[in-house]
Amino acid sequence: MDKKRLVLILAIIGYVIYFISPIDLIPDFTGLFGKLDDFALLAYLIWVFRKMKKGAPSSAQDVKKVDWIEYSDPYQILGVSREATLDEVEQIYDKLMHQYHPVNVDKRDDEYGETEKLKFDKIQWAYEELKRKLS
Repeated sequence: MDKKRLVLILAIIGYVIYFISPIDLIPDFTGLFGKLDDFALLAYLIWVFRKMKKGAPSSAQDVKKVDWIEYSDPYQILGVSREATLDEVEQIYDKLMHQYHPVNVDKRDDEYGETEKLKFDKIQWAYEELKRKLS
């Protein structure tokens, strides 16, 4: 079971217990007014989980991208050593971006859409990771 699903299940269980429990911020014996905090908590949980869901992959292409990110080494993608400086990484990045950029790639075959686009995405991801790490 993945972490997000576990958090969702625990949040739902916690909310149900809070909703049923007579101990609240606003006591339940006050009638409908007493359920106001319960509904406010429910609205907050819905907002949080919608925000979490926006970070999830939205298409099959995004899922493929997430799969390779989990098992990729940014140093290996860019072909730099682990001792490389940010300047060295930027030089290699510029060279690779020029080489794999869609405008500069020879479009004789129709396979650009998959292999070259994926390589282009990997290079961008690796650069962003190393830039964040080395800054």
